[in-house]
Amino acid sequence: ERVVWEARYRAEERIYRQIHGVLTSYHKQKLDKLIEPVIGTGKTKLGWLKETTGQFSPEAFLKVIERLDYIRDLQLHIDTNAIHPNRLRQLSRLGERYEPRSFRRFNETKRYTILVAYLLDLAQDLVDQAFEIHNKQILTLQSKGRKQQEELQKQNGKAVNEKVVHFAD
Repeated sequence: ERVVWEARYRAEERIYRQIHGVLTSYHKQKLDKLIEPVIGTGKTKLGWLKETTGQFSPEAFLKVIERLDYIRDLQLHIDTNAIHPNRLRQLSRLGERYEPRSFRRFNETKRYTILVAYLLDLAQDLVDQAFEIHNKQILTLQSKGRKQQEELQKQNGKAVNEKVVHFAD
């Protein structure tokens, strides 16, 4: 049992070191700002990033893009190919569950690793959400266009038929 726990601990530490070792002081400063409450609102940037967008609307699309831009501005270009995707997903789920104040209690290595894994996964999810919202908006516009076309055909149907009959004669 101790061997298993030791192997798990070493694997976890290796992942933490791999991600944490790439982070610069700029990254750490930006990640710390994510979990600090914004003056006046009491909310954190991390809480804002976790918010759901709601309906499939142009406003929701813009909110998704704004959050995606914020994550991309952090410039987290970290090579995670050496880490198993399931392990990254597991770290991301941890980050999703933790409140910002919980992150402040972790040691630096664990805090930044979980935050980075969560943000990388969230960026992918936001791209998927943006595509989904876009597709729903396009389908809605196409549906409205079809309905308008049918209404025009109903309104102008008799006149068109008369002209076709007259042209045929």
